[in-house]
Amino acid sequence: MNEKSILNLELIGLVLGLTVQAGIAVWWASGIQSKMYHLEHEITKMDMNVDQNTEFRILWPRGEMGALPDDVKQDSAIEILKSEVARLRERAESKCKN
Repeated sequence: MNEKSILNLELIGLVLGLTVQAGIAVWWASGIQSKMYHLEHEITKMDMNVDQNTEFRILWPRGEMGALPDDVKQDSAIEILKSEVARLRERAESKCKN
């Protein structure tokens, strides 16, 4: 082998090595970018959850977001009991007057 072919082989090896290193760097950078996008997406989802929780925390106690079905049943039962107590009071008052 002459010096020219050895120089060509060394040059080919250098170019090949640089190409492999560049490929590894691109792969590494794309992995980091992918993780960064994933974390940004997770933060966006958490922000939405925090906003929704804040809205719920403020509006639910005011009754502006509706009521649970059990609450509606309980409220109905309370109203029935109130009317029953009022009827019994009137009956008791009328018996006391007589």
